[in-house]
Amino acid sequence: SKNGFDIHFVDTNKSIIDELNNRHSYEIGIASSEHEKISVKAVSGINNSENPEAVIEAIAKADILTTAIGPNVLPYIAELIAKGLQKRKEEKVQSPLDIIACENMIGGSEFLEEKVSDYLSESDKLYLSKFIGFPNAAVDRI
Repeated sequence: SKNGFDIHFVDTNKSIIDELNNRHSYEIGIASSEHEKISVKAVSGINNSENPEAVIEAIAKADILTTAIGPNVLPYIAELIAKGLQKRKEEKVQSPLDIIACENMIGGSEFLEEKVSDYLSESDKLYLSKFIGFPNAAVDRI
């Protein structure tokens, strides 16, 4: 938000998505003695159950894609991500896209890449190898 990105959340929870679309912002409370709050703006939501085409379109235009849904749910979003990547390819988007699985697991992004690849043709996989990255991230909560 501070760097000028528009942020699109994707979820099936209608009330959360509707609230994001009403407010277009939310606050984060910092766990510190100062109790600082940070406002996150330029936010919207897409309900992937009701509007999967909007998710595909958002992926086709995205600068970065992250997940934070739990390792067991990653296989369930792989097909929709694959469709978004196929749309990027169809639209001849050549800007790079990194997809980062911010999950409490080792190799989460690699795992997600494997699941997404199951839905891609060989031609799609060639596009993926040139323009799409799946860098792993370490996420932990202490």
